[in-house]
Amino acid sequence: MTNASDHPFSQSTYGILAILSEGAKSGYEIKKFLSGQELFYWRESFGNIYPILKKLKAQGLVRQIDADIRKKRRIYYEITEDGHAELRRWLTTPPALTRFRVELLMKLRFGEISGVENMISNIEHYRELNIAEIDECRELIESMKENGEGLTDEVRAIAALYLLRFKQAMNDWCTESIEILDRWS
Repeated sequence: MTNASDHPFSQSTYGILAILSEGAKSGYEIKKFLSGQELFYWRESFGNIYPILKKLKAQGLVRQIDADIRKKRRIYYEITEDGHAELRRWLTTPPALTRFRVELLMKLRFGEISGVENMISNIEHYRELNIAEIDECRELIESMKENGEGLTDEVRAIAALYLLRFKQAMNDWCTESIEILDRWS
């Protein structure tokens, strides 16, 4: 069995290869695709995308396609056979546990400095943002159910369901946390 350390590239690199596996795209189109609601679980900055594309091209995993569109030169990238092989290798490797940053948790951990009322206010704000995302996620799932036909659509719905369950759990956590902090106010 292989693991994440057996792969020579970063997760970001594999994410870009995966996106290109669906068709040639420019760096801008990759960023736009990653910024979409569906891919809530994967973000990249422009500052990462272009160096990754350059590295992938140098490794022979993507090729550059120049095109003139409306008298403007556009550079597209498409995945090569070697790129597909590397992507398949990565896709068959069990995923690593992802570590994450949560600003709210850091603010709570050291929140005694600003006071319990501020800590509660931060959680309430977080809960409001979370509730809005729950509503957006439900709309996304509904549209997928209406338009879904194949395995790709079902997998997209699974990812959206993950987000919905996560956000619902976060909402419960907010309520419980406020109850705990209320005892200190």
